[in-house]
Amino acid sequence: MKAIKSKKMKSLLALTFLLTTFISPIISYSQATVYMTADDFGKEETEKFKEVALVKNSLILSSNDGSAKVYNLKKDKIWGYRNNFGEDYRIKNAGTALRIIEYGEICIYSADNDISTTENPDLNPRWEDNPYALTKTHSFSIGATGKIIKFSNGRFLKALKDNEPVYKKFEKLISKGSRELLLKVIEHNAASN
Repeated sequence: MKAIKSKKMKSLLALTFLLTTFISPIISYSQATVYMTADDFGKEETEKFKEVALVKNSLILSSNDGSAKVYNLKKDKIWGYRNNFGEDYRIKNAGTALRIIEYGEICIYSADNDISTTENPDLNPRWEDNPYALTKTHSFSIGATGKIIKFSNGRFLKALKDNEPVYKKFEKLISKGSRELLLKVIEHNAASN
């Protein structure tokens, strides 16, 4: 009986060792950062912080040494930020930010307010039955500095009117009832790079 318990204990210890050695480094948190302009998005030379918090009209950036930098969003022009969970946000107006879902010629944002926490780090945009559908919880902009517009099929097509080939492509998809517009935007952005 003691031999069985000992084997189980050794197996449990070996499993614990493997999990902490190989999986723990994967489940790490990234450094937070601030994007002063849209061109800063995704660049390595941006200033890094331990944590970023959007509180009313201020963006508070905490450093590893315990110091903090505070930006007044009514005065300071900041395009967006990345939190320490790796989620990127574009500041819509002072005090409001939308999570960036897709960045490119057409940017897609989520207005879902469920943010990740240490206890719940999952990135969950509250997908309905299709993770590639664009819904009322989404917004978009044409280009990274374009006006942020709440998503609807009509508003989306109206914003694309100036680019006839892109307009026709998405008009066709919408008229067919495509429920994968987000996927089509991602594909479009990848092809236009």
